[in-house]
Amino acid sequence: MPRLNTTKQAAKLHSALIKRGIDAFIEKWDGHKHVDISIPNAKLYIEIDGNGHFTDAKTIERDLVRDQYSSNDGYETFRVPNCVIDEEIQAVVNAICKVVRDRRG
Repeated sequence: MPRLNTTKQAAKLHSALIKRGIDAFIEKWDGHKHVDISIPNAKLYIEIDGNGHFTDAKTIERDLVRDQYSSNDGYETFRVPNCVIDEEIQAVVNAICKVVRDRRG
C-alpha cells in the first residue's frame, strides 16, 4: 500500500541502493506505518526525515513510538536527514551497503 508522497531523497536513496544490489523496498507498509525504505534481509528500516523530525517535540515523540513498533517486529530504524542524502548520498549508500553485508553474515 505505497503512499504517493515519496520524497525525492527517499526515491534517490532507494534507487542508489537497488543499483548496488541491495534488496530494498520503498514505502513499505509494516502493518503499523509506512517505512521510507525497508531492507528485510538486514532487518533494517530507513527513514529519511526533514528538519521537523529533529526539532519538533511532538514529531520526535511520534517517531519514538513508531520505532518501538519496528523494534517489536525485530527491525531497527536508521534515521537520516534529507540534507545528508542531498549532500553525501554516496557515503550513505556505501555505509548502508556495509551494514547490510555485515548483518547478512
